Amino acid sequence: MEQTNQNVVQKAGSLTPEQLGELDALVVVSKIKTFIRNQADMNTSADAIEAITRKVAEETIKAIGRAKEAGRKTVMARDFE
Repeated sequence: MEQTNQNVVQKAGSLTPEQLGELDALVVVSKIKTFIRNQADMNTSADAIEAITRKVAEETIKAIGRAKEAGRKTVMARDFE
């Protein structure tokens, strides 16, 4: 059964590295490519976007956990610190 991003987020505490690799891009690819080009005049590979998506997912999962620990149903900026 194919997993959607919503299903992955619902199971945030139980993500495997394989599931993280199956995520659709969680960032605007064109914005990341433009940012890298403007910062360093470099190109961006597809696997770099996948790595950025994994990082975003991992940090978001941690933030979800912090919000839950605080008894909130809203993830806030402070949950990413």
